[in-house]
Amino acid sequence: MYLLGIDGGGTKTEEVVADAYGNVFAKVVTGSSNPTSMSREDFESIMEKAHFFDANTEIRIV
Repeated sequence: MYLLGIDGGGTKTEEVVADAYGNVFAKVVTGSSNPTSMSREDFESIMEKAHFFDANTEIRIV
């Protein structure tokens, strides 16, 4: 199983994909993603840039 962690803040957004043992397989850092200080369109744009998945990727939230 792989886990996706997202830390969105006022200065940057970090996404990490890791396994249950803490081995990190991918990390992406992009711009600010604080939804209270930006428009919805800007927030969505930052989140799209941060993702390293395509439409065929299965994502399960647990």
